[in-house]
Amino acid sequence: MNTLNRCRPLLGTFVEVSVSAEASDKELIELSNKAFDEVNRIHHAMSFHDEASELSSLNKTAHLKPHKLSHDMWVVLSQAYALSALTEGLFDVSVGQELVAQGALPNHLARQHSTGTWKDIVLEEGSVFFKKPLLLDLGGIAKGYAVDCALAKLSSATSALVNAGGDLACTQWQTTPVSIRHPLAKGTGISLPMSAPAIATSGCYFQEAGSVMIDPLTRTPIERKESVSVFAPTCMLADALTKVAYLDKHRGALLKQLNAHAVSIDEQGHVIMGEADK
Repeated sequence: MNTLNRCRPLLGTFVEVSVSAEASDKELIELSNKAFDEVNRIHHAMSFHDEASELSSLNKTAHLKPHKLSHDMWVVLSQAYALSALTEGLFDVSVGQELVAQGALPNHLARQHSTGTWKDIVLEEGSVFFKKPLLLDLGGIAKGYAVDCALAKLSSATSALVNAGGDLACTQWQTTPVSIRHPLAKGTGISLPMSAPAIATSGCYFQEAGSVMIDPLTRTPIERKESVSVFAPTCMLADALTKVAYLDKHRGALLKQLNAHAVSIDEQGHVIMGEADK
């Protein structure tokens, strides 16, 4: 059995790929390259920072005319919309305007009045239309989707793991521990066993700009010191649900309905299980 571990800067973080198989170093490098290429492809389609991305195109003109979506964008927006409906707007990818105001995202459009919400997103037959001007930000779901897509490219391996800055998915998850960083102590990790194929973590610690956590119901930034991690069947779902669990700790029953569960780590490094897991 041969094992290869590689790391590249992508998605605004470091993406790690670990793959094991009865294969040569060259074969494992080629296989890992497919995973990195997949992450890079998703990044370029869904980046708010890239003015040439598919997402930026939607933000510029989808309120003027319907846009045909790529398969990837359709998958992500469909999941985002479904979660918005399920959580009554607690998960909402239309908070880009607020993140621009916080200085967390670039102000490409200099738009002052993007007042729409998830309810103004119309998805129909592979296309999207905004009833009002919107600034979508997919930073709370697209990274998880990229991890899922990358891991799918490693399906021929005996075991594989993809970790994009804490958004992690792996094949042999039943025997894999995961390290979640301490909210206030840089470089300190808290080890937990994986209890699902994927995990994602959200928190407002170590922020240089304004808070990247926006409460969609009040449109105001949230700043707390603890972190929230969600274990789920897919990394895209885990990524999105961390925002729901962070904003409303009483959503444990909803997470359980989606075969997911939350774990919080407070300022002292104490691990707190989600309500549905007690």
